[in-house]
Amino acid sequence: MLTTLKKYPAILKFFYQNLSGPFEEKLDELHPLMKAIIHNSPYLKFVNNFLENFTFLGKEYHNKIEEILKRPISDPNGNAGIVAWHNILAELTALYILSNKLNLKVTGLERVSHRYSVQNRGKCDFRVENNHREIYFDVKDKSSELKQTPPPRLDRKLKEIKSPFVISPQLRNRNYKCDNLDQKIETIKNGINQKKKEAAQLKRPLYGFRLDLEDFEVFLTPKNKDLADNYYGSDFFNPDDSIEDSSNWLFGENSKVKESEPKKPMVKIAEEKGADYLMCLINPWIGNGIKTFDDFIKGLFSNNVKTAYILKPTSEKCKRIRIYESTDIRLGTKISGIIIFLSKGHFRIINNLNSKYGFYI
Repeated sequence: MLTTLKKYPAILKFFYQNLSGPFEEKLDELHPLMKAIIHNSPYLKFVNNFLENFTFLGKEYHNKIEEILKRPISDPNGNAGIVAWHNILAELTALYILSNKLNLKVTGLERVSHRYSVQNRGKCDFRVENNHREIYFDVKDKSSELKQTPPPRLDRKLKEIKSPFVISPQLRNRNYKCDNLDQKIETIKNGINQKKKEAAQLKRPLYGFRLDLEDFEVFLTPKNKDLADNYYGSDFFNPDDSIEDSSNWLFGENSKVKESEPKKPMVKIAEEKGADYLMCLINPWIGNGIKTFDDFIKGLFSNNVKTAYILKPTSEKCKRIRIYESTDIRLGTKISGIIIFLSKGHFRIINNLNSKYGFYI
């Protein structure tokens, strides 16, 4: 862990300062930043960038620090902390893209857009200055899949099972709090033993299977790679059409969203806040004809995009930046564009040619 921290001096300083401070009881093994350090997560550079370069924001900086320390801490029987941490990382990744990749000057966090004089419309995540203009960015994290992430206690219990299978859980009840977990774990163990017995009796290899445990289901895949595809459950992991799902989330068309979830599309929310750009963390599934990030972008906008230009790198470490232009009517006329980015920081800019305000990147 110390080796990892030496690569990120701002994070190292952050821990030394806070381990002896009022949040000491919060910085335990449940805090996801600790896990990120242990596993040398690629997210660490985004956290380090914020800690190191944005102290000049004063109170806004310290408010974000408090959020990093407090929000991800939750009951290990639920996954609310996992979702909260992912939301924070989405914001820090977006901040890294704006400041490091696009060389934009960030001048504020959680600011009311210049288009509105009242705060009841909500605040944008970042205010940026570019060519003497203020630009407002609102960040959204498509964390619907994160909400299906198993609670830490469930994940730990499954990893403790000694089995010839890789056990992959998927929540069916997103509010599951590990009720009757011991009983469910025994059901899984019994199912594994039954499959092993059947394979021995029939003198055949182990095949994968699925177990339905009401609140969640588990997919069991043979650890033997030669057998991994030889089971009827190979289609279990095929996701819904990622483009359709993301389109519903962004634009709200053909929405299948449940009543308990936000109904407003992300573009509409950004409009109401007066944001110039909507920044979205989306990690598309590769498959079903989608081979690259650019395939996903083109599919998401029904090929109603064209490459406008590619910015030259601002430094040797920065790759070329592809910028698209679109006349897709679903973008409306109030936002200047969308920046879609991946967990590791790769991104594409889609400027909205229909915007009555123009675009600034």
